[in-house]
Amino acid sequence: MAWLQLNRRARLSWDDVKRGIRWADATAFEQSVIRFCHAWLNGADSFLLQTSGSTGAPKTIVASRKQMIASVERSQNAIGFRAGETALLALHPDYVAGKMMLARCLYAGLSVAAAEPTSNPLRSLAPDTPIDFVALVPLQLQTILESEDALRLERIRNLLIGGADVSEAVRARLTRFENNIYLTYGMTETLTHIALQRLNVPTPARVFTTLPNIGISTDDRGCLVAEAEYFPAGRVTTNDLIEIVSSTRFVWLGRWDNVINTGGLKVIPERLEPTIQKVFDQLDCGHRFFVAGLPHDRLGEEVTLWVEGQQWPAEEQLRLIRELEQRLGRFEVPRTIRFVDRFAETENQKVNRRQTISAAVSPPTP
Repeated sequence: MAWLQLNRRARLSWDDVKRGIRWADATAFEQSVIRFCHAWLNGADSFLLQTSGSTGAPKTIVASRKQMIASVERSQNAIGFRAGETALLALHPDYVAGKMMLARCLYAGLSVAAAEPTSNPLRSLAPDTPIDFVALVPLQLQTILESEDALRLERIRNLLIGGADVSEAVRARLTRFENNIYLTYGMTETLTHIALQRLNVPTPARVFTTLPNIGISTDDRGCLVAEAEYFPAGRVTTNDLIEIVSSTRFVWLGRWDNVINTGGLKVIPERLEPTIQKVFDQLDCGHRFFVAGLPHDRLGEEVTLWVEGQQWPAEEQLRLIRELEQRLGRFEVPRTIRFVDRFAETENQKVNRRQTISAAVSPPTP
């Protein structure tokens, strides 16, 4: 019989959760899990979904139970999670990824081990807890791969990675894994993932394949327009630049709102970042980074590399630029490097580029 376990507390039956349960010392995460599961089990017909705010102002979306079930069924057909398995909830259910993990488990009959979202949620579980299905963000995946829990990761039958791309180094490490590891594409407006990309294959193709009955096209900017009858708005126009391969396959290029217009040329940061990551790996540099534009009097914008951590010595910065000059085009090489002690993050651990840049370039409040 399926069960729910929160942060190593005693396991609860779904009947217990349906009747209602409260703990005086419950964390915000635990309260959110119980609140969603209680509402679902008691037949709630609509749910509020909150966007993360990583690419714009946070907003609330109303999704019906029927729409969420339609998303779950497509996901189950594509991935193959099944009744009797155990899923790890490692994402906060205040956001769509966490809510939809719970919806999949409740609808399909999976047990849930819920662990407070951390960089390594496996460390929060009892060693003998079997996990068959989990969704993680790239930061969690990378942290686990660098720990002794990497072997445990290989025993998880279905693994979803969402929220951002993963580095070439991580992709290379995953090729030896024999389980099912997918990079997902989706958002709150599409009720989580609508396309999957298999990560652990010998020669990873950066092509997403849509779930059944998802229509894709592009607008005049080259951004993805997705359509499905179960989307809350029916049709979703994104800010994601894509290249359509076929009616069911596409390549994600980057964010339209991240494009840098430098000297009349358009540079997509996400196209540069895998190359920069290779150089960081070569230099044995584990710092997080991203590329963005900053205003420039002559060029309009200049390509800027943002690095998390203390400022490097001038000779190390010069060495990095010299390496990048060998691999990037003339107008793609960062003209400046900006260092930030710690990147701003959204509630679900995505790097918030806009907030990081705003905090760095705005004068401090007196």
